[in-house]
Amino acid sequence: MSSGLLGAAVPGQLLQVEAVGLRFGGIAALQNVTMQVNRGELLALIGPNGAGKSSLINCISGFYRPTSGRVTYQGEDITGRAVHHVARRGVVRTFQGTQLFGSLTVAESLLVAREQRFSYGLASAFFWTPRTRVQESREREAVEEIIEFLQIEPYRHQKVGTLAYGLRKRVDLGRALALEPELLMLDEPMAGMNVEEKEDLARFIVDVRETRGTSMLLIEHDMGVVMDLADRVAVLQYGKKIADGTPKDVQNDPIVIAAYLGAHP
Repeated sequence: MSSGLLGAAVPGQLLQVEAVGLRFGGIAALQNVTMQVNRGELLALIGPNGAGKSSLINCISGFYRPTSGRVTYQGEDITGRAVHHVARRGVVRTFQGTQLFGSLTVAESLLVAREQRFSYGLASAFFWTPRTRVQESREREAVEEIIEFLQIEPYRHQKVGTLAYGLRKRVDLGRALALEPELLMLDEPMAGMNVEEKEDLARFIVDVRETRGTSMLLIEHDMGVVMDLADRVAVLQYGKKIADGTPKDVQNDPIVIAAYLGAHP
């Protein structure tokens, strides 16, 4: 399905989803979904449970191969490409749960995400050559910058499994940032958080955009968060896109009100 060849990139456009469909047997999880994410933009993807939001992120990130349509990133067709290939191209995602190794410390969890940047092999690591020491030092410095950025310095040597839920979610964000994404996809990052934890994470999301210029695709059920953070909002229902526009326009769209908020247009 994917040629992997570079095509004509649209100026200002980072990601293009074109008529993507996804079926599991007789169930259509996605139907002819088309949308784009522009450079520097935060696009929120909303919809009722089961609308196909996570399925769409899975198609973009390589966890699922779309049944039809294609996904283009910076002019390259990445449809159905391996997860590690998509991540190395700069498309990074988080999951609804914190998929972390509880036995690793915070610093180790972030350092693992830097693995693709290490060029030395097992022999160099075993003999601890000067080149190995320089590279390891550089990557540890990058990890420390992220730890400082997310204000988790007191926990750098603490095992992730012992941290409070809100801190684990922050570490999860840090691990994604360690991959240096150009497009960061956040799948319900605030699920299960209390108000204070949500405010903290929302602040870090804003800081990532402002300091790193990272484009984002955000799945979130908290409409207050969506309206505060998003530049644009796309809405899915039963695997179909039913709206796409500014937060204000989408919030006042009678079709969205009927489908997502459960009211009558």
